[in-house]
Amino acid sequence: MVRPGYLRNEADIEASNVLVSAYQGDGKTVVILINPGNNPASNVSFSVSGETPSSATSFVTNLSSNRKKMELLSEDGLLLMNLLAKIVTTVVIED
Repeated sequence: MVRPGYLRNEADIEASNVLVSAYQGDGKTVVILINPGNNPASNVSFSVSGETPSSATSFVTNLSSNRKKMELLSEDGLLLMNLLAKIVTTVVIED
């Protein structure tokens, strides 16, 4: 989902064991979250360039799923998600 020509952007996350990177292009922001650990990460929220998105679509990839659409929760203006262990999550935010 990160396409040629996208530019890397700053992304912050509140879970220390989760890796994150963000990219912008074609009117979208794409955030990649990786939980490499053996334990799930609950109620993970993130911001991109200091802003918290109001809505987004999330997809997960692991050994048994390829780009499976997953639900994002919204609470107090934050997008929250639960990340399973050993999983890559791609979040697409329409600008």
